[in-house]
Amino acid sequence: MQNIPFYKHKPTNNELVLAIFEKENDSYFEGKLLEYDSKIFLRKEDATRKKRVTSWNKIISLNKEMIVVVNNLDFGNDTIQVSIIYEEQEKFLENCKNNKKLISIIKSVAFYTDIPINDIWSSIIYVIDDKRRGEEYDEEIPTILQYCIDNMKELKEFFKDKPIFLKIEEMINKFMEEKVFKIESSIGIISYGGIENTKKLIDKSLMNISCKYSLTYGYYKKGQKSFPAYIFETSSEDSNADNHENFIKCLESNANNELIVKAFEKSKIKI
Repeated sequence: MQNIPFYKHKPTNNELVLAIFEKENDSYFEGKLLEYDSKIFLRKEDATRKKRVTSWNKIISLNKEMIVVVNNLDFGNDTIQVSIIYEEQEKFLENCKNNKKLISIIKSVAFYTDIPINDIWSSIIYVIDDKRRGEEYDEEIPTILQYCIDNMKELKEFFKDKPIFLKIEEMINKFMEEKVFKIESSIGIISYGGIENTKKLIDKSLMNISCKYSLTYGYYKKGQKSFPAYIFETSSEDSNADNHENFIKCLESNANNELIVKAFEKSKIKI
């Protein structure tokens, strides 16, 4: 893309953002956000809790991508103040890889349709980002690419007067065919006969599953509420939504009067 940032708006306070630092000064670093049109400022005292630093390069490498958190949007002179997060850097950098993949997908769409990428980005992707940011999430906000995958049916209806979106859908589907991803279902089981009843139900239902899977006990969140749930997870390498549907149907058909099975969420794709 040329002369157009990945996101149309400025970031929000406490948002995790992709950045590089380009210059070290006596008491601070200067840099920029890579997905927003913003300069950043980081005080050295906010970069580490160490009282003495022998090599700042070991803490912050110049011109290297890293995740920072926005602290002050109104720092001055179109510059945003940030601080460093050290936990889960790899996890959030992985999200940024999804953003780069989205750019690649839209570049392919621009190539096949002969429509400038900036025009597609401003008329489609910026609109999707506005919709995404306007919704509430139980956990972290999904990337734009994940949001498109999760809400493709609704987005097709929303952009029904823009034929270009059908090409975007086609290229996203092609990406999904080439990529290995996780498929996840969240299932609640209530047993009035104790844990042994639940265990027998699960064991009997899993006998019909031929693909590799993991089944863990956790929580399903909806709004402000959390529900105990079994998380059934498979890989797209050897499974699909039918495997999840069959497992849920087996649970429901094998349940007796002392068991209640409720599928909170079926076959959610996680890239």
